[in-house]
Amino acid sequence: MSDRSIIRDDSTSLVVWLHGLGDTPDGWFEQCRHFATKLETTSFVCPCAPTSPVSCNGGYSMTSWMDLLEIPIKPSSPDNGKFQEENIKKICDLIDEKRKSLGGLSASSVVVAGFSQGAALALATACRYKEPLGGCVVLSGWALPKQDIASQLKKRSDVVKNTKFCVCHGESDNVVLTSCGKNVNEILSKSGCNVSFSTYRHMAHSSCAEEMGDVLEFLSGCFSS
Repeated sequence: MSDRSIIRDDSTSLVVWLHGLGDTPDGWFEQCRHFATKLETTSFVCPCAPTSPVSCNGGYSMTSWMDLLEIPIKPSSPDNGKFQEENIKKICDLIDEKRKSLGGLSASSVVVAGFSQGAALALATACRYKEPLGGCVVLSGWALPKQDIASQLKKRSDVVKNTKFCVCHGESDNVVLTSCGKNVNEILSKSGCNVSFSTYRHMAHSSCAEEMGDVLEFLSGCFSS
């Protein structure tokens, strides 16, 4: 499966959107196309995760940014760290490549976003990228224990000061428990980050129109400042 993208020659900003476990770039591409109608000078890239064995699915191989040992995922869920480093590098390299090809975009004009497993990787990437990104969107995600996000932020005052975070989670999520979103918000808030946190009644491990409206408002705010 190949990446999907909306590339504009006059781009002043970029969103890199990471899909969830077993999904493909097509899963979120139509939503990105909708965002693109509102953000007329923003390019969007939806990369595809590698195909890797996933422990909690009996070792069956599927598109996956990292190994998972159990579902549902809780803040205390075990984490073996498999495939995380190579995929954080993959996304960092992709951001570098697209910044260059779009005429030298500043890191502050880039937002990395994701859903579920993609959200966990987006958060880790925002904390690890060589420069502070403009924003990070964490939808139904969690903080990877092996990445020790709190420690990363303690070392990265530039990220704390300059990167905006949007954390959203469904209150009826039984795949990545709502406590995971609350934990991400707590880590970011205690680190002094600029974070908006929203939960949505009756929303399971999915998205809703209200959430997507909040994300669009967040993206607009990142690119207008």
